[in-house]
Amino acid sequence: MTDATPTISDSPRPKTALFLSVAILVVAADLASKEWAFSAGRLHRTAIDGVLYITPVYNDGVVWGAFQGTNKNVLFIVISAAAVPIIVRLFATFRERLALAAFALGGVLGGTLGNLYDRIVHTAVRDHLEIHVVRWNFHWPIFNVADAFICTGAILFALCVVIRKEGKAPATGALAGASAPPPQG
Repeated sequence: MTDATPTISDSPRPKTALFLSVAILVVAADLASKEWAFSAGRLHRTAIDGVLYITPVYNDGVVWGAFQGTNKNVLFIVISAAAVPIIVRLFATFRERLALAAFALGGVLGGTLGNLYDRIVHTAVRDHLEIHVVRWNFHWPIFNVADAFICTGAILFALCVVIRKEGKAPATGALAGASAPPPQG
């Protein structure tokens, strides 16, 4: 007789804990970094000479400054608030519940909540991280911790969806170059 009791690894609890922990840590890191960057007397300054700068700016647009100056803060608040239950639902219904998906969606949720807080309290998102590699004349638009986790999390979650659609696990499937096992009858 086999025991059909799910093991801890089969349980959704660890992945739910990961999802919520990442979201909370991202919100905390995002808001703490914004408070530090925008505190009194903190103007444009060098963090890593020739690469990373702290440049506090208010962004009333969306990611990378798109739609800046359009006075659509209320619309962006509504969109961000509507995204929160969608992100939670995606996590709840993602069948394989890969740890990578929990991490990715936790980052997206935390980033969304961090920027939503800014839109409500400051009427704009506080951006402050500027990557400008002087040697290569490369300049990335100013962003924040929340933006980094939203973008990275979305890319990682898309990877999880691709893995799921192909029916391959990350350790043995597409990422390792092996083919999926044949379907069971």
